[in-house]
Amino acid sequence: MVTEDDQIITRNLSSDILPGITRAHVIARLRDRGLTVEERAFTPDEAYAAREIFTTSAGAMIAPVVQLEDRPVGDGKPGPVTRLVQRLYYEALGADVSKVAAWALA
Repeated sequence: MVTEDDQIITRNLSSDILPGITRAHVIARLRDRGLTVEERAFTPDEAYAAREIFTTSAGAMIAPVVQLEDRPVGDGKPGPVTRLVQRLYYEALGADVSKVAAWALA
């Protein structure tokens, strides 16, 4: 998730999440760009207050979350950090981002 002050927070691996290669790649690329990624537990209230949320997986790649339960995340649309992560990921795959379908870059 991305907080109001642009902190990027993900659960740490001791929080029963998979140590996926997509997750590891995204964290590394964000850090390469000078962004801080904090790996720690967070509360539901922090998630509800997040400006952006996205998930990573080998199948869905980078998926924006625009609603959490019945509450919109941020303005209800994928945010700039999520779109950056999607672009970086597709570029790493060797995809011509200009030809990637708009829905895939939410």
